[in-house]
Amino acid sequence: IGAGHTIYHVNKVIAETGQIVEDGTGYVYVNTAVDDGTDISSLMSCFTKKEFNNPKFPRLSKEVKYLKTTEGGLNSMCTVMKYYEDIAEQRGRSEGHSEGLAEGLTKGRSEGLAEGKRLSYFEMVQDGDMSVKKAAQKTNLTEEEFLKEMKLAGFKLPQEQTI
Repeated sequence: IGAGHTIYHVNKVIAETGQIVEDGTGYVYVNTAVDDGTDISSLMSCFTKKEFNNPKFPRLSKEVKYLKTTEGGLNSMCTVMKYYEDIAEQRGRSEGHSEGLAEGLTKGRSEGLAEGKRLSYFEMVQDGDMSVKKAAQKTNLTEEEFLKEMKLAGFKLPQEQTI
């Protein structure tokens, strides 16, 4: 945010009127880079240091030391990290599954429509309503490829055509 404050209180504001939205929520941003001598600034500096012992915050100092330097603390941290890692992995899988499903449905629809068109061309050629040449052009196939696929799909070839 860059205005040199340790704390920024942010409210939701209606852009068109400037009216603050009173919905019971609020946001507080804390800038750990600013040291203005306040207790909050001192507290935030504790979170940016690898090791610290701050007499203003003896309980926090003791707890951080425990978590960072003892086997029990390290195990606790590993357990917590694993918990959040599992949550993140599950969310990622869920989102990936949803995206894959949507993509698959779109692709399936597209392929289904293309197959439906192709079968329609086979039927029109079989019934004599369209030439092999024109149907092959519409399906981006050579006449020979079109006739092979038409036969494989179980349609009767026009009388004058053989493959």
